[in-house]
Amino acid sequence: MFEIELDRQVVQAGDEILGWITVQGEDVESVEVAFQGEEILGANDISHSLVLPVADEKLKLNSKGDLTRQEFRLKVPDDAPPSYASRDIRCQYTVKASVKRGFWRRKMIRKLHVTVMPALPEGLVAMPEELEVEHDNLRLIARLDQNVVLTGEPLSGTLFFDTKDPDAKLPTRLSFRFASIEESISKGYSHRHVLNLESHDIDVDQELKIPFTGFFEFPISEHAEPSGTWNLFKVHYGFRVTFYDHEGKDHRASTMVRVVRDLGPWMESQQD
Repeated sequence: MFEIELDRQVVQAGDEILGWITVQGEDVESVEVAFQGEEILGANDISHSLVLPVADEKLKLNSKGDLTRQEFRLKVPDDAPPSYASRDIRCQYTVKASVKRGFWRRKMIRKLHVTVMPALPEGLVAMPEELEVEHDNLRLIARLDQNVVLTGEPLSGTLFFDTKDPDAKLPTRLSFRFASIEESISKGYSHRHVLNLESHDIDVDQELKIPFTGFFEFPISEHAEPSGTWNLFKVHYGFRVTFYDHEGKDHRASTMVRVVRDLGPWMESQQD
């Protein structure tokens, strides 16, 4: 019999994990437990992948023979990046217990996966932000209600379109886009993938009454990955506003939006 138990499998950087190990009916020579983590680029292609260890906290238990719920404690590193999983990229953690047995018998190993939640951002202030696109007497303003958004909440804002010349030709289309992008920052591995792209397009009637106002909203899933920079990759969100003039040329402005994991439900569960 060989089992490991943990008091929890969802933690944050800097936390301590309490665990127990049970080994019975085996010729035990030594026992080691470890908290290990790694970032992986190319997770689905072992022939072309890049792996970077980000945690390796080990503890040897001075015990031989049977163990019955032997207690151990492991520290999650203060700088441990949060867990992450997509088709091509991983940041994953495990608690691994290894039992070395005598008479050249193979080592026994058990693993439990651990999720490291992102830390609460410090000094981050959500503020309105305004983007302006102006060309040939045409002006489009998109105003974000705030440039920092929690997962599960929408990115919302208002638009204003006007012209300085009542005889100016109006644009043919207005476009608003919100995208999340996963991108490698390692020189040894090239990767860029659009995780999600939402767009709102407005075909402009040339008889449109000016000035024109409206609003836009882009939902963000509660399961969306938050903005962040790991050691090998980053996830970022961008908002772009564009108008296409009567010649088909595009005129645009863009900005970054910070998406933050809503830790409220998880923190409430820790208090129950």
